[in-house]
Amino acid sequence: MKFLLFSSARLAGPVLAWRRDCYNRCQPPPFGHLWEQPPPFGHPLLRRGQGILGALAGGGVKPYNSVLKPVAQELRKKATRHERHLWYEFLRGFRPRFTRQRIVGSYILDFFCPKAMLAVELDGSQHYEQNQMEYDSERTAFLQQFGIEVLRIPNTDIDRDFNAVCKKIEEVVMSRQLKTLP
Repeated sequence: MKFLLFSSARLAGPVLAWRRDCYNRCQPPPFGHLWEQPPPFGHPLLRRGQGILGALAGGGVKPYNSVLKPVAQELRKKATRHERHLWYEFLRGFRPRFTRQRIVGSYILDFFCPKAMLAVELDGSQHYEQNQMEYDSERTAFLQQFGIEVLRIPNTDIDRDFNAVCKKIEEVVMSRQLKTLP
């Protein structure tokens, strides 16, 4: 398995500048660098909660493609009717906290709960076409590498039985949180 480092000078520079004790010892690999194996434990880019690859060392940071940030912001502004309904009627006030249009790797997740490592994806009719189903399975496999479970909800379920959708999300979040407790 190869690990793709999603970084850029803009992202890695401040991380290394902040960690001045390792700045001269460790320069970041170039954008798109493939690692044959995960970087060694204790590597400055892997320290818990810090660096680009913190997720591989148990930290909270996932690989991030900064090019997608404007796209994610635009998707937040132009959310579908179903996304707005789920966000404003349920997920916005839900604890543990969810975020909208979260970038993980080269993908943008509809909703993401970092505490439960859960992605909630709302699927419209286009998700049932063959090429989109293949893309979704690749995306799910990528997210599972980082321990992220993907919960796919058809838009029709939001329309037909919103309360059941909310209950299902709550059950999955609670079960995922119980698994992560020491």
